[in-house]
Amino acid sequence: MEQFKRVIALLGKEGFEKIKQTTVLVIGTGGVGSFAIEALVRSGIGHLILIDNETYEPTNINRQWPANTKNIGKYKVDVIAAECKKINPEFIIETSKEKLTKNNYENVILSLTKRDIFALRQALGDSENLYVIEAIDDLKVKSLLIEWLYSNEIKFISSMGAANVTDITSIKYADLFKTHYCVLARIIRDELKKKNIRKGIPVVYSDQKRLDIHKGQKGSIMPVTAIFGLYLANWVMQEITN
Repeated sequence: MEQFKRVIALLGKEGFEKIKQTTVLVIGTGGVGSFAIEALVRSGIGHLILIDNETYEPTNINRQWPANTKNIGKYKVDVIAAECKKINPEFIIETSKEKLTKNNYENVILSLTKRDIFALRQALGDSENLYVIEAIDDLKVKSLLIEWLYSNEIKFISSMGAANVTDITSIKYADLFKTHYCVLARIIRDELKKKNIRKGIPVVYSDQKRLDIHKGQKGSIMPVTAIFGLYLANWVMQEITN
């Protein structure tokens, strides 16, 4: 495991073993999720499960790992899985191209993790941990996913909106209910309040005040989406090793 010597030097053998024994489910492998995945694999994570039904388009190239002109039309999870194996051939990676909807998300997740909800609630016991990174754009499914993960006490972190952000110093961790200037976060907050959920949702978000200079269009750049993703991965790493 020569490629992980620096990780072991920083976190120690015990910390690295914890990372190797951890499963991370990443829901959404676009501009944010893809960089979270790369960071986790390069840190020695033992098991990844990826969910995304999209294929690469030319507009993905400016901000998504590992999008390029040769990957147009290919499924994101297939390309990412192949690249991850080049980094660490020994780790386990599973993928799903099933589109998550408000009717199937629970069954898809339970099927992929090969566990019932009770086992999932126990975070897979002492020998293996499970964390979820939620990084999708579908607001309705996103809200339902967050509610489900929270209600079932599954360890997770969610990405809020990275669109129209230019200031990387504005990106930070917060409880969803203490975020500012993020329209997506406000929408999710309003939905969760209807279910009487008012705290305890860890997120990565930007508190940059958005200016509607794009006339309703969403613009994104790699430095921002990448840092969102790296923050998500770092949260998981800190949770594992601490």
